[in-house]
Amino acid sequence: YTLVITGLRPGVRYYIRVDSENSILSSMSEVISAATLEAAPSGPPQDFSVIPTSPRTLEFSWNPPSDVDRNGVITGYTLSCQPNVEGLPQVYPSAGTYALDG
Repeated sequence: YTLVITGLRPGVRYYIRVDSENSILSSMSEVISAATLEAAPSGPPQDFSVIPTSPRTLEFSWNPPSDVDRNGVITGYTLSCQPNVEGLPQVYPSAGTYALDG
């Protein structure tokens, strides 16, 4: 027999067992576990903020996406920063892109 369960959350471990039964008794299988495949986060980092700490420095902080939006293990973040110069078109390359692990 084969059964497909749909609607599960990505990147979550589930514990499963199957019971067989007849008119007299039932018998349970051992419990097995399996995790669904991870997917891209479905929500952004939370509480994103910035504090100017000097004339040339900005400090950024954030928290991971909510548990339900992570869809697996967050392994890093990328922060992009670009100047906004009044009167000039926004064609500058990013002033910095920062990859942060875990």
